[in-house]
Amino acid sequence: MKVIIFFNKISPLLDVSSTDNKQCVFSATVIPSDFIGKPREKSETKYHRITVSITWHLIINWHLKSEVDILKVLYERGKEYFIKNLKNYSLQENEEFVLSTSSEEDDCPFNLDCIDDPNLETQFEVDIYHSNLTQNDNVKNETIKVFISYAKEDEKYALKLYNELQSSNISPWIDKHDIFVGEKWKNAIRKAIKESDYFITLLSSNSVNKKGFVNNEIRMALDLYDEFPEDNIFILPLRLDNCKIPFEKLRQLHVIDIYTNWNNGLERIQECLLNHHNQKKLLLKNDKFITSGINISYASAKKSQDIHIYNLKVLFTNNTGIFHSNFRFEFLFPKIVPINALLDIYEIQEVIEDNMLYNMVSANYNTSIFPDQKIDLTEEKIQYEMNDNIFTQDNIHSLRFLWRLYLTNSPKLSGGIPWADMHNF
Repeated sequence: MKVIIFFNKISPLLDVSSTDNKQCVFSATVIPSDFIGKPREKSETKYHRITVSITWHLIINWHLKSEVDILKVLYERGKEYFIKNLKNYSLQENEEFVLSTSSEEDDCPFNLDCIDDPNLETQFEVDIYHSNLTQNDNVKNETIKVFISYAKEDEKYALKLYNELQSSNISPWIDKHDIFVGEKWKNAIRKAIKESDYFITLLSSNSVNKKGFVNNEIRMALDLYDEFPEDNIFILPLRLDNCKIPFEKLRQLHVIDIYTNWNNGLERIQECLLNHHNQKKLLLKNDKFITSGINISYASAKKSQDIHIYNLKVLFTNNTGIFHSNFRFEFLFPKIVPINALLDIYEIQEVIEDNMLYNMVSANYNTSIFPDQKIDLTEEKIQYEMNDNIFTQDNIHSLRFLWRLYLTNSPKLSGGIPWADMHNF
């Protein structure tokens, strides 16, 4: 298989350690040639970070007289190392190695005049002999959890799907087999939906025309789906007959009419589950809400007897695996919540989301952020106030605070935080 590699420098040349070794960080983006310009290009693209260091003794031995010469050597060795490990199936997302006199010959092996400019992105094509671009056993062996929602009248189809989805990587969940004796079935279903990677709902005239827990399951799944970035896949609707699709949000999703050709529909489901799940996850789940390296914390104090003032702190950890040079952060407060933000970098404007009015606090950042680096998005203080009248309103538990993060080279990250998760009642 041929792959296209985009290799470029993402940090300046740095002095590291007391011996003044030189170090530089490079990024490598790998795209299979067959997928360039096709819908699956993004999902098949892999991102890597390569840190290359060179000892001072080697700089002297190789007569590297300028920073440009040092950069060219680090750049060329970084590319060689990357290609070698890519072909050997031993490449991780973050690699680090040091060039030293113990492992290198006395003379510089490179003609520095023939090396590309390290400050410019280089593109080249390489032949590799396996389809997986990185070795990541955690992803490779990870079980894909799939919840199957159905009406009791459609149980035979649900069990058929359950049995046919069973594989070494797909683990379907169905109430008929996966609720233990004596377990509270409603709690078990809620827990299974929350822990699932995908939610399959079997739609038929039996399920859409009756009230019951099936519709509650779909509502729970739609609430979870709201926390994902827009281009993520979570809910897979399958029609068992020519029924109407319930819920407006469900009608916006592509539906498989599995009743027209069961085998073809099954293949499409399996392809979606296996291929989509192998994309690098931007989201991590915790017990309260879904986050993408976003950690939101609050410090509260009473301003007076009936007014509460909250300080907002938002930390972002770059879990995307690639370097970003700038980004934009937006935090949306329900309109009924007064905001007091220092506006050196923030802007406030009214926006409407899902028919609700919000005050959006937003800021653009021109700060570079490397993989695994953590930064504070609220160095400028954001405060919001609530009086006791807000706490006692009937719709208090339906309120949500929304956030969105726009990064270079990545899809938008977004999420919502239920009011009850932010404040103790």
